[in-house]
Amino acid sequence: MHWKATTILLCVYGVTKEFRPATPFLTPYLISDYKNFTLNEVYGMIFPFWTYSYMVFLVPVFFLTDILRYKPVIVLEGACLALTWALLVWGEGITQMRLMQIVFGTASAAEVAYYSYLYAIVNEKNYRRVTSYVRSAALTGKLLAYGLAQVLISTRTATYLTLNQISLAAVVCVFFIAIALPPVPSRCGRRKTLAEHSTTKPLDEQLREEGSTSDGDIRYNPKWGIQDYLVNVFRSFKIFKSNMVVLKWSLWWALASCGIFQLYNYIQSLWIEMQSDQDTIENGLVEVLHTVASASYTVFYPALRALFLSSMWS
Repeated sequence: MHWKATTILLCVYGVTKEFRPATPFLTPYLISDYKNFTLNEVYGMIFPFWTYSYMVFLVPVFFLTDILRYKPVIVLEGACLALTWALLVWGEGITQMRLMQIVFGTASAAEVAYYSYLYAIVNEKNYRRVTSYVRSAALTGKLLAYGLAQVLISTRTATYLTLNQISLAAVVCVFFIAIALPPVPSRCGRRKTLAEHSTTKPLDEQLREEGSTSDGDIRYNPKWGIQDYLVNVFRSFKIFKSNMVVLKWSLWWALASCGIFQLYNYIQSLWIEMQSDQDTIENGLVEVLHTVASASYTVFYPALRALFLSSMWS
């Protein structure tokens, strides 16, 4: 499949994946008559399981994304999102809601595959373009979902349960879109692997010593691929030594992500306290404004920064 077609398919995946109108109204849904949980149960006994499951699964999923070449992890994300909303719609009791949060934590950890998949199939000169496409797709999905959710709730056209049913339909579609994505070709072959790790012995001699059989045929040794992968991972960490900017950026990104995730996880409890009239909840409107503000900042910041710097030098 041509990389442009793959980019379009992945953008459709991104829009559909983020089209979850239930998200801004998740807490009101859980404490409503549909689930009958209290705020203390939601924030003390259910939501913390997302934080810990995300922390546990993030590192293994990070390595599996590279080892399995992206697509299986994207499929895993789609499957986990579908299971998450199936549990939200049909699940009952704290135990099943905890399971829902664990599954959603797995999906959140697997999101890294979505944002890195395209870099494995497109040329480096197109990195900026595909990055903007993928990020824009995610923001578009959120904007459409949150706007629709607010309209449906404000006009009383739909209930909180309806929003979750719409979200379930969307994430089920995401799973099938993920299956349709083309696989990423495997990286270096066994000869390249052995050549990179060879010292003084010729390549053919290494092949015969490490993987030869009694009849002289060379068989593949799985250890070669593992060694190559571990060596490449170790080499990639050397960038922190040669480029401190990357290290600083990574640390700040990690800290900012932790803060944002905690904010997203617990902000709806504050909104409930601020909105005394539960018949006029405007969570979706707040999320729409937040999404628009974020997108606007991303678009206009480079131009404003360049204008500021030029004025400083003039």
